[in-house]
Amino acid sequence: MRKPLFARWRASFFAGLAVTLPALLTLAVVKWLFGTIASFTDTLLFFLKYLLDPKEVYENGQSAPLFWYWSVLALLLAVLLITGVGLLARYYIGKRMIEWIDTVMMNVPFVNKFYGAIKQVNEAFAGNKNSFKTVVMVEF
Repeated sequence: MRKPLFARWRASFFAGLAVTLPALLTLAVVKWLFGTIASFTDTLLFFLKYLLDPKEVYENGQSAPLFWYWSVLALLLAVLLITGVGLLARYYIGKRMIEWIDTVMMNVPFVNKFYGAIKQVNEAFAGNKNSFKTVVMVEF
């Protein structure tokens, strides 16, 4: 017996949804992530409005979101800056600067709670190779 038209349509729709949904969600997450990162990194290009005509920088020619290629440039600039900090952190002067920044951050009220917690999680996963190797009992 042949299925009704609605049942065939529903089966085809859900099969198509199962095939396309992972790709669509991935594209949506990438778009959201790029937009979020671009909104942070676009501030690195604050000097563009002084060097170039606003019509070459902004989408509506005055002051709006930057063209997409300026966001890519800002992202590349952020990657280069982070790489530079990582390179500096490998040497003595960089290590001393990081220790000084840690000391300052841990002495700021309210900020020290968040910074300390994030630093502990980071050290647990990246710093000590023996983390999570022993079993402990915590009284509840």
